Amino acid sequence: MPLVKRTIEPRHLCHTVLPRNIKNELECVTNISLANVIRQLGSLSKYAEDLFGELFNEAHTFSFRVNSLQERVDLLSISVTQLDPKEEECSHPPITPANQTNGLYPLFNGTVTSEHRLQAITEGHEATPGPCGL
Repeated sequence: MPLVKRTIEPRHLCHTVLPRNIKNELECVTNISLANVIRQLGSLSKYAEDLFGELFNEAHTFSFRVNSLQERVDLLSISVTQLDPKEEECSHPPITPANQTNGLYPLFNGTVTSEHRLQAITEGHEATPGPCGL
């Protein structure tokens, strides 16, 4: 089941009970519907800003990682071109599963902690009622 990150409110535009002393019901329903459409657009713009902020952060992180990898590839290509296979033996240790994970970035194991949760999911979590008493 997919996890809903963002919910646009109000979901129903015209579901409302009209007061009894309304002279023009059609005008009242139209005004209520337009007001709910404006509320939906406000909710949509809030989530659009949040979504584009997340995309910007992801792109920035991706750009940083790509630049770091490009620098490493450049340094490696320079060191490889300087090597002469007839004069030098390979002094690098063999690659084993134990030393493959030693990199610039530490392994991240806290994927479900509250401080790494997205803001939209945090808002949804705070809006839900607590567990029922047993």
